[in-house]
Amino acid sequence: MIVHKIKEKQRQNVEHFFINHWGSDEMVTSSGVFNCSKLDGFLVFNDKDEIRGLITYIVKDKVCEIISLDSVDEGKGIGSALLKAVEYEVKRTCNKIKIITTNDNMKALGFYQRRGYRLTRIIKDAVTEARKHKPEIPLKGEYGVPLLDELELEKGLVLISMLKEEDKAALYQFEVENRDYFEKMVPGRGDDYYHYETFCKSHRALLQEQAEQRSYFYLVKDGTGDILGRVNLVDVDDDGVGEIGYRMTSSVAGRGLATLAMKLLIDEAKTLPNVRALEAKTTTNHIASQKVLERNGFIQMGVSEETYVNAAGEEWPFALFRRELEV
Repeated sequence: MIVHKIKEKQRQNVEHFFINHWGSDEMVTSSGVFNCSKLDGFLVFNDKDEIRGLITYIVKDKVCEIISLDSVDEGKGIGSALLKAVEYEVKRTCNKIKIITTNDNMKALGFYQRRGYRLTRIIKDAVTEARKHKPEIPLKGEYGVPLLDELELEKGLVLISMLKEEDKAALYQFEVENRDYFEKMVPGRGDDYYHYETFCKSHRALLQEQAEQRSYFYLVKDGTGDILGRVNLVDVDDDGVGEIGYRMTSSVAGRGLATLAMKLLIDEAKTLPNVRALEAKTTTNHIASQKVLERNGFIQMGVSEETYVNAAGEEWPFALFRRELEV
């Protein structure tokens, strides 16, 4: 199966597809009124060049919204392939994907939830309001259920997973590719670290420390499994206080993913039986990192006497932060 991005020369065929299957290419939801044939999307054709699957979407404020998803041949993985194509397409520019469906659409609810989407909102009477603009929307849907409300589902395009042995090769590549970028902000690890044999030894040591519940190491990944960064909770002491740190690749800077990754780490920390508080530090000139911490409930406790000297010879003290975990 080959998934194709919609091209301008295919717009008329796309419009005909919507007219044949839905009577119109107009979609009315609480998000707005859309002419689906004019939207970005992907197609699947059969061997006769007939459209058998079609997905359209919009992007606004770093959120991708699926506007339509159709699969003529059900049970062949067409819908899944189209959805994955969109997730991959927007992973570098969006933080999450959302989908709106109607309250009768049990198939859609099952389909999206099986693929990691979570129900986030019920928009009461949204279909009733849409019907004012588009009177042909039926009063009843599947199984005779009255068509009244919209259901919104979302999927974050970032997740964190605890470090594993099988992450070794991908993590090494990540560290090598981002070395120069990271060393502009934090002390370097030294040349030996970037020799694969040395890296593997370090990787084993981290896994052992994790197994002993002294530290916890997580990889920040996108929806396709590519590593976007690292978030760690280290040196958990007898009082249940651990220090956190993170580093994100330059390609996702400014997208709010560090804030999201930190939130996910905090959620993980709450499930750990031996952790009750988190501490962090960042140089006083690193305003972006301070904002990441503050957005996640950390309070600045002071400034340390310890300093960091960067490659330019500039010396900066550390701002100290702390966050208690709710019991």
